[in-house]
Amino acid sequence: MADTGSFVFRAFTASSSSFSHGTVDVKAKSCHRTVKVKGRSGCSCAANTNISSATTRLSNPFPSSTPSYTPEKMIESGSSERAENSGKDTKPNQQPTQKENEKVSLMEENSELASCPDLPLIPISRILKGIPQCPHFLQLRSYSEVARKNLMAGWDRAFEETVEEIHSLTAKDFWAEASNLWKSMEDLQGLGYNVFRLRRRLVELTEVMEEQKLSKLEIGRLRSKAESHRMEKCRLESVIFGLQQRTQREHATMVEMLKGVARIENGLPKFDGAFAVLAMEPI
Repeated sequence: MADTGSFVFRAFTASSSSFSHGTVDVKAKSCHRTVKVKGRSGCSCAANTNISSATTRLSNPFPSSTPSYTPEKMIESGSSERAENSGKDTKPNQQPTQKENEKVSLMEENSELASCPDLPLIPISRILKGIPQCPHFLQLRSYSEVARKNLMAGWDRAFEETVEEIHSLTAKDFWAEASNLWKSMEDLQGLGYNVFRLRRRLVELTEVMEEQKLSKLEIGRLRSKAESHRMEKCRLESVIFGLQQRTQREHATMVEMLKGVARIENGLPKFDGAFAVLAMEPI
């Protein structure tokens, strides 16, 4: 009985080395998976493989002639399989689709928008003539509270009067009032008033007046040219009138000449009779 147990124990110990190869192979594959996910875990995997191979030598009942793997060979095989699998995984993803490009561009735009800080909101302290205002009145800091309030109210009235003056402008007195309005808006802007709409309206009115001015200049140019042509027409008409008078005089002279020709032609027969009489007279 002891011999049989010893025989079984010897067979068990003899086959432990060969069976450890199979166990180590399985652990090597699991080690490969661990390396693929975590990246730098090859050393710990090799250490775990050595421990697993040492523990499985006592539980291998089947002998095998396959040579055992060393940790260096296991690491090399794991790295080669990892390279092959990574090559297979990256080949289909070498050409990204259009949807992926759109997603990437959308993510970049969102990141840019997220990186841009929001502009601070400007508080509105008053609304004058329908225009939100937030003047700072930095020039009035040295005045007292009462004086500053009165001056602020005065500047508010000045803003409203400027708007009313712009509304009451006419084309006749525009150029006379425009310079004063520009100066008033410059002063108001220096105190922090929002004069953008006023400037835009005054610029639009200025453009209209400039167009009117250009139109008037064009009208004057065309009128001067028309006047020059009228004078040339009068000159030609005077020339034509003189030529007509000369034509009439020439016509009258021609008629007189034709009358003389007719008289002379009517007297030609008597010359023939005189010639015949003279010819028949004796010599």
